[in-house]
Amino acid sequence: MIRVEIIAGGDVQRVGFRDAVWKIARNLGLSGTVQNLEPYDVSIVAEEEEAALKEFVKAINIQAGPIRVQTLKENWSATTGEFPYFKILRGDWQEELGERFDVAVGLMRSDLHENANKRLVRIEEDIVEIKRSIRELGGAATRRDAETQSLCALSTLRFYSATNSFFYFFGYDY
Repeated sequence: MIRVEIIAGGDVQRVGFRDAVWKIARNLGLSGTVQNLEPYDVSIVAEEEEAALKEFVKAINIQAGPIRVQTLKENWSATTGEFPYFKILRGDWQEELGERFDVAVGLMRSDLHENANKRLVRIEEDIVEIKRSIRELGGAATRRDAETQSLCALSTLRFYSATNSFFYFFGYDY
């Protein structure tokens, strides 16, 4: 058994990093702690076999969502056996609650961005389909049958519906 003490720097506070570290440590069977370190870093102490700790160090170098680890300062030493399991050392409850809200807002923004992108892709696909249909029908200006009018009305409705949703999600009033 061996011990590693790590100071993680970057965007690691108020983004759910400690929870991610806890989950990784738990999955690897590590013991130790993770806690915020004033003003911006996170302190991690972990004990286990060297191979598991090396895997752990690689896994916590997270570059996903709002978490952006820029530095991992490692200090390896002999194990102390002081930890029965891995846990998050929490601070003041008001700070912790604020962090939870920050994480929730970040996840909602991420989800909103992803859904907006899906809607824009759908709009682009609809436009391609409209153009293809108009070419097949010989152009809307030369052929005014019921099928062409229905297709144009449906496509326009889809476009405006998607546009309204997009602007509504982003809080624009147009």
